[in-house]
Amino acid sequence: MLSHISIRDFAIIEKLHLDLAAGLTVLTGETGAGKSIIVDALSLVLGERADAGMVRHGAEQADISAEFLLPDGHPVLQLLESLELDEEGGCLLRRVVNSNGRSRAFVNGRPVPLQQLKQIGDRIADIYGQHAHQSLLQAEVQRELLDTYAGLGAELQDLRARYLAWQACRTELASLSQSQQDREARLELIRYQLEELEQINPQPDELDTLEQDRLRLSASHDLQTTASRALDQLYEGEHAVSDILGTLSRQLGDMSGVDARLGTVLTLIDDALIQVDEAATELRNYLGHLESDPGRLDEVIERLNQIQNLLRKHHCDYAGLLAKRDALVTERDSLENLSEALAQAENRLATAALAYRKTASQVSRARQQAAESFGAAVTGQMQQLGLPRGSFQVEVRAANPEDESSYRAQGLDQVSFLVNTNPGQPPRELAKVASGGELSRISLGIQVVLAGLGEVGTLVFDEVDVGVGGAVAEIVGRQLRQLGMKKQVFCITHQPQVAAQGHQHLQVSKTLLAEHTQSLIRQLDRKARGEELARMLGGVQITEQTRAMAMEMLEMAEKDSPALLTG
Repeated sequence: MLSHISIRDFAIIEKLHLDLAAGLTVLTGETGAGKSIIVDALSLVLGERADAGMVRHGAEQADISAEFLLPDGHPVLQLLESLELDEEGGCLLRRVVNSNGRSRAFVNGRPVPLQQLKQIGDRIADIYGQHAHQSLLQAEVQRELLDTYAGLGAELQDLRARYLAWQACRTELASLSQSQQDREARLELIRYQLEELEQINPQPDELDTLEQDRLRLSASHDLQTTASRALDQLYEGEHAVSDILGTLSRQLGDMSGVDARLGTVLTLIDDALIQVDEAATELRNYLGHLESDPGRLDEVIERLNQIQNLLRKHHCDYAGLLAKRDALVTERDSLENLSEALAQAENRLATAALAYRKTASQVSRARQQAAESFGAAVTGQMQQLGLPRGSFQVEVRAANPEDESSYRAQGLDQVSFLVNTNPGQPPRELAKVASGGELSRISLGIQVVLAGLGEVGTLVFDEVDVGVGGAVAEIVGRQLRQLGMKKQVFCITHQPQVAAQGHQHLQVSKTLLAEHTQSLIRQLDRKARGEELARMLGGVQITEQTRAMAMEMLEMAEKDSPALLTG
C-alpha cells in the first residue's frame, strides 16, 4: 500500500508531505482546489509521461516521491530483487521533472529508465480516471477487461509469441515465393557474375603480391644498376672496400705485435671484412636472380587491370570482392534448391499456424468460460447502482481458425459488451444502448468487479462517481468502502454520500497568496468531517440541520460497514 507521498513544486502544490493509511481514503474540496493534481502527481511517479507544464511556475523542477509498503512474497519485491533495486520490504519511487520537460526516475534511490519505473508502477497501483467510462465503448478495451477478469496474462503472452512465430514464417515464405518469381532472371545474373569472377579467379593476398611484383619489375633496370655499383664498390672495383680493409688488416696486424692495444681495432676490421665479403656474395646472388622481363611486367599489369575492373564493377574493395564471390555462390546454391526451401518454409508455416490455432482456441475457451461469470458479476453491480432490472452480458465470437487473415496477436475472438437497461428488450451493444449516466455506472460496476483482482494493492478512483447521486451515490460509497477492506482505495469525489463512507478523509483547499496560488491538504477528524460533509450537502449557508444530517451520514456509514482494523 501507499504509505507516504511527498510532492514539491508540482502544478500549484508548493510542498506536501502526506502519510496515508489502509482502507478507503476520500479526497474532497471545492472545484479547482487541486484534488486531481494529487492523482496526476501519483500517475507521474508511477511512470506516466511528463512535460514542462507540470513544474510549478517559478520553480526549477518538480519532485515527487511515493513510498509503498509491500507484503512478503509480493511479485514486485521479486522484480526489484531481479533488477538489483530491492530494499527490505519497501519500494520508494521518485520522479524529478525539470522546467525544460526532461525527467529522471529513481527506485529505492537508484536511477532507472522510465520504462522500468512504469513496469514497477503498473504492478503497484491502478488509477481509474474520471473519463474512464468513455473508453469502455472501444472493442479492444472490452476484450482487455474480459482478459483481466479471466486472468489470462500468461496465456496471452504465449499466444503473442506463437503469433509472432507464425508471422515470421509467413514473411519468410513470402520472400521465398517472390524469389521464385524472380528466380530465373536472378540466376542468370548470378551465373554471369560468377563466371566472370571464376575466369579471373582472384586469390587471397594476390593483390598485394601483384603490386609488389609490378613495382619490382618496373624498377628492374634501376635495381640492377644500383646492385652492380654496390658490388663493384664493395669488392670488385679498383678501390674496393674489401681491398682497403685487407690492407689495413695487414698493417695493423704487423703493428699489433708492438702494441697489443691495437688488437681490438684489428678484430673489428677483420669482422667488417667478413661482413663485406658476405654482402658481396648476397649481391652476386641477387643479380643472378634479378628479373628483367618486360613480358612478365605486362602480365602483372594486365592482371591488376582485370582485378581493378572487377572492383569498380562491384563497388567494393578486394576483401569485399572475395566475400561477394562467396555470397553469390551461396545465393546460387539457394536458388537452385529453391523448390526444396519453399517446401520446408511451407511446412514451417503450417506448423506455426497449427500451434497458433491451438493456443488461440485455449484462450477462446477461457474467455467463453469467464464471460458468463463476469457478466453476472457486473449485472449485480449494475442492479445495486440504480439499474435494478438491468443486465450485462459478454459475447465472445471466434473467427474461423482456418482464415489466416483473422489471426491477431490477441487471438481470434471479438468481444462485445451487451446490456439491457429496459426489461422486455433484447440485449444490445453497449454503445447503442447506454446513456451517459448509465455508462458511467456500468463502468464503475466493472471497475469494482475488476479492482479486487490481481496483485495491485492500491486503487485510485478520480471522480468515477460522476453522474450519480442520492441513494445510488450512497451505494457507490458503500461498494468502495467494502473494496477498501481488501485493498487500499483512494477516491476523489464531490458526492457527500460517497465521502461519508471513507475510513479516512482528506480535504484539499486552494489558497490565494500574494504572488501565486497554492493547494493545501489536511486530514480531517470526525468533527471536521462533519463540517466538510455539511458544506458538500448545503449551499452558501450551512444550517444546524445540515450539520446534523452530515453527522447522521457518518454514523450510518460506520454502523452499516465495519470499521477498518488497524495495528
